[in-house]
Amino acid sequence: MRVIDEDVTVNINTKFPATEKNWEEIQALSEECLFNKAMHNAAAANFLASEGLLRLIHEKKEITSARDQLLAEQEQNIARLSELEAKAAEVVVLEARLQQSEQEVVTLSQEIGPLRDRFDKARAKWVEVHNVVLAATEREAASAKRVTNLEVALNSKIEELVAVGAKHAKMEEKYVKTIEHNRLFS
Repeated sequence: MRVIDEDVTVNINTKFPATEKNWEEIQALSEECLFNKAMHNAAAANFLASEGLLRLIHEKKEITSARDQLLAEQEQNIARLSELEAKAAEVVVLEARLQQSEQEVVTLSQEIGPLRDRFDKARAKWVEVHNVVLAATEREAASAKRVTNLEVALNSKIEELVAVGAKHAKMEEKYVKTIEHNRLFS
């Protein structure tokens, strides 16, 4: 038996003897079947190849689009990286300034203890002086009141003395007149 196609088989050992003409027909049919099968296989291969090509073209477009998107993201990331590097440099400067400020705070904290003691002593001295000033002010107010009272009393005494002096002057004048009168009549 001879296989011409998967679907077609030709039995060569038949009961009937093959003639040269039959044999040629069989050969022609066999070649035609092979040719048809080759054409079918070529068409199927072309179809599969065109589908594969279309799929590859579609995949290429997707990959190209993804690549373009990644390139755009890369450019954005590079720009962002530049910004981040600038910010990182700024952070380094700010950290140095912070460290310097912290050192200054430590130094000032160490200096504040003696200054606090001096301040407390100065404040206590001020309170003491302030109390002395308040006491002096109170004494001065009391003294001023006493001086005012003494002035009032002095003015009152002066007025009394002036009245007594005037009375004394009148009496002396009377006395002188009386003595003169007595001398004249004695």
